[in-house]
Amino acid sequence: MTLRRSALCISLLLIAFALGAEPMVSTPQIGAIVDSTKTVTLGWTSELNAAKYVIELSESPEFRRLLALKDAEITATQGETGASYDIAFANDDESLKPGQTYFWRASAILQDGTRVAGQVGAFTTARNPFASLAAHGFSLTRAEEGVDKDKPATLSFIRKGADEGEEQYIAEFLLAWQGEDRFFPNPRSPFAWSPAARVAGKLTNDSSEIDTLAKIAAGVVTDWSFRDGRVTLHQNLSAVYEGDQEFDNRNRLVEYLGTISAGSIGTYVPRFGNAIQTRWRPYLGLTYGDKVDVADDATVTEENVFRIVPQLDVTVRLNAIKNLLGITDVLLSANHKIYFQPNEERDRLNYFSAALDFEIGTGFTTGLAFKNGYDAPKFKGVNTLALTFGITFGGGE
Repeated sequence: MTLRRSALCISLLLIAFALGAEPMVSTPQIGAIVDSTKTVTLGWTSELNAAKYVIELSESPEFRRLLALKDAEITATQGETGASYDIAFANDDESLKPGQTYFWRASAILQDGTRVAGQVGAFTTARNPFASLAAHGFSLTRAEEGVDKDKPATLSFIRKGADEGEEQYIAEFLLAWQGEDRFFPNPRSPFAWSPAARVAGKLTNDSSEIDTLAKIAAGVVTDWSFRDGRVTLHQNLSAVYEGDQEFDNRNRLVEYLGTISAGSIGTYVPRFGNAIQTRWRPYLGLTYGDKVDVADDATVTEENVFRIVPQLDVTVRLNAIKNLLGITDVLLSANHKIYFQPNEERDRLNYFSAALDFEIGTGFTTGLAFKNGYDAPKFKGVNTLALTFGITFGGGE
């Protein structure tokens, strides 16, 4: 009898192996709360014999009405233990609604055409008090040259070390607007552009600081897609005006910022069973224009500025800590820039920043920030670590 049962179990395992085990949800975790203004990545375990996966998304647990997704069939890659899909709607005007529960599954289509339905996942989008502004193209993020699209605009609090005990506040913000995509020369073109404008600022109560007080920019954002959209070049070209807090320095510049999306570049990748998600993205910045400096004796100095700024962003979502604390998100991020600019001291040509942000509710964060290097707040050379409070909405990558 025991032998028969063993043989039956082995037979069932062989049948299951042949037919395929259902793809299991890996991210977001079932019941998770996500931010509808950011890219939501669906992740699942791979099925060994799958030829492709079909992703279904619905507001109904019975999948009565499927939402139309863009490129909802994913070719399976043999040997991979997991697969993922960034939610994108077939209609560009459609998006995830705040405060809505969604149900999804990734069904495997086997080599012989058999369909194996995946495990049903469910997530809820957080209620977003800024949803109306975000829907009209507005975003509020941190003012670091428009790069950090998912980092909060912050008010930083720094207490000076030693015995002096001075306190310093620095507010950094980037309020931006981006219009709808326009395709050239026709709607099926891989070239899209949209108008954009932004106002950035760094405010501090330390009158000795010479950080930028205001930065106003207007320009266009363009995207070039290659190889059926698997590689996309994102570009931002802007005319910029800057003035410092004492209004005796003025910069008139043209800025270019470019980056790409391809494969894992710019996409969150699950690690360690989705305990964390990692994302990296390279950037190339170019700046050209003129700077006007007015000295205390009213001497005016004007010089041309040209600099090349390659940089790298790395972001880690600490999902295990987020789930443990029961909050919206926990982000550990770092950004490193290298400035190539004539007539600058070598020790000022690097800029590094890092931040640990706890998103306690949609759009509201608190955390720690560290900055050091060229164009970073000096905090009188004593402390570069700050407690931060932030608000963010819109944007996203």
